[in-house]
Amino acid sequence: MDKDPRSLGFHIVDSQKNAVINSGEHSLSVTTGGAGVDKIAVTKVITDVLVDCGEMVMLSALSVRAVMRLRKATGSDGRIIAD
Repeated sequence: MDKDPRSLGFHIVDSQKNAVINSGEHSLSVTTGGAGVDKIAVTKVITDVLVDCGEMVMLSALSVRAVMRLRKATGSDGRIIAD
């Protein structure tokens, strides 16, 4: 990962940095975790890196509320995967 996540305004811990790096090794990435683990920060870093590299990003979540939070945090489009 060439871009330092701190330059994006986020401080992420090693486990989160590993999640960002691992997401770059696969065409599909799922970010999971309990409340307070800052999944949004990880998603924002991943999204910013991919967009900077010219990649298309599509985010998904289980609820309208979660999709709205993703859209607000990342500026990328998001869809609900449950109906």
